[in-house]
Amino acid sequence: MLNKDEFDVLNYVRVNKYFTQRNISTELNISLGKINKLVATLTEKGYITGNKEITSKGLQALKPYKVSNAIILAAGFASRCAPLSYEKPKGLFKVRDEILIERQIMQLKERGINDIYVVVGYMKELFFYLEEKYNVHIIINNEYAIKNNISSIYAVKDILGNSYICYSDNYIINNGYNEYVYRPYYAAMYSEGYTDEYIMETDKNGLIRQYYRGGENNWYQMGEMYFTSDISRKFLDLLEKEYNYPSIFDMKIDDFYIRHLSELDIYIKKYPADSFREFDTIAEIEQFDNRFIQNMGENILTNICSALNCTDKDVDNFRKIKQGMTNTVFSFECKGRKYIYRHPGIGTEKIIDRTREAMAQAQAEQLGIDCTLVKNDPVKGWKLSRYIDHVEFDYNNPEDEKKGIELIKKLHSKPVKLGFTMDMIERANRMQELVSQDYYDAYSQFAKIRKIVVAIHAYAELDGYGLYMCHNDAYAGNILLGKNETTLIDWEYAGDNDPAADIASFIINADHSKEDTDRILRLYLEHEPTFEEWRHYYAYIAIVGYFYFSWAIYMESTGHLIGDFTYWCYNYANKYGKLALSMYRED
Repeated sequence: MLNKDEFDVLNYVRVNKYFTQRNISTELNISLGKINKLVATLTEKGYITGNKEITSKGLQALKPYKVSNAIILAAGFASRCAPLSYEKPKGLFKVRDEILIERQIMQLKERGINDIYVVVGYMKELFFYLEEKYNVHIIINNEYAIKNNISSIYAVKDILGNSYICYSDNYIINNGYNEYVYRPYYAAMYSEGYTDEYIMETDKNGLIRQYYRGGENNWYQMGEMYFTSDISRKFLDLLEKEYNYPSIFDMKIDDFYIRHLSELDIYIKKYPADSFREFDTIAEIEQFDNRFIQNMGENILTNICSALNCTDKDVDNFRKIKQGMTNTVFSFECKGRKYIYRHPGIGTEKIIDRTREAMAQAQAEQLGIDCTLVKNDPVKGWKLSRYIDHVEFDYNNPEDEKKGIELIKKLHSKPVKLGFTMDMIERANRMQELVSQDYYDAYSQFAKIRKIVVAIHAYAELDGYGLYMCHNDAYAGNILLGKNETTLIDWEYAGDNDPAADIASFIINADHSKEDTDRILRLYLEHEPTFEEWRHYYAYIAIVGYFYFSWAIYMESTGHLIGDFTYWCYNYANKYGKLALSMYRED
């Protein structure tokens, strides 16, 4: 094995064809006398020719130090870069006319590292183009949302060896990548003053002895990490033992390293000041690139600023709202007022007609049911609304239940027609056909329940209720219980339908018992339902359940997490479909 000085000189000779020993001395910061001895020793071993060229034997000596691959971590969600990170991961931000992750891939390739793996999670589909464009490999981290970036290391456990570990959102000014690396290291820059980054304290040989968060006038971690095969093996052995410990779930790679610092001999690699830029906020990016917002093209921020006639400096306090299953929804403040912005989710353009939604929204405002709209774009699918201070709707609270039912009755009390229908069975069948058979053969699997639902829909149409403007998604997340108003929002699935569909959509969005369902129907109708009314409303519980079961399967196939809702919808469609069908056939 080579010692470090021998490695540095031999690698220098490999890269540089024309040089003097004085050149090597200056470049490597090793005395000229020592360089002369090193060159003589390497020549004597047959690693360098008399003409100072590396031999095949020299290349063989370097082989254990050759970089196997590079791993770029790109799975996380950069919450501090909201709202732009709501529509694309930070690694895909365009800074000084270059996509951050693309710039880093090219820098790796410039230094001979061509076997590159990109670990993705959040909005993973947006990274897939890199595979074809740069011939990289995509690794999907399915645990990015429940564990920190340590899960991305676990995702590449089978390929971690002599590996660079890089962050997709770093802007690397001085390219420090090399095809051959002697020892494991953490890249570092020096902090003049305080930094809350991870601080390194080392011995005289550069071995990291202390590693902790926050300090001043010291070297701190910034840039890539490099693991040799030996360190990778030790790191993964430790991680394998502890990976399912609850204490690991929110742990960063750095924190895991701190936990096992004495077992992992990693060195520091010192970089000059301003070799890297790491952007935690949009403001930090704008300080580095004053055309950043414009170069990102039309985006959430430009939409907000255009709608509210403000600048991005006026907009702050972004808070993601968890209830939205179809779209990205968040609140923010501008000039002392609070707003809600909705950004369309992946795949929604295939199942939602935004022009029809806008028409329904306008009608809802005329009816006094939803007066929140500030501006929307039916083509792009985004919507900006004023924020209503409200309490969360609780299905288990009788008062909330009553207010929700009264709101639905208010919509139905002045029947209007939108001029376009919401055929839930046709829409459900269309969504089933959109589901990739690699994920789930939805269309053939739903055949039995579809047959029941089609039959009861035919019977229900004969009941003669007529088609009027319906919301068709009147569940808790769309009912805002304000101090002075109750509002029904989000008209994505609105259309002319049987009014029974609205009370059915209210019911299926919680795990109601048969007794709960019957109580809600009595409250809605304000009398004891007749036999004909029971079967009609049961039929629509099944029809709406079938529609949203199909919707849930489609959304899951596009990467959304739906949870228990899929199971609820299936049960409503199956149970109430059979019940309604038996009641219609009884007559």
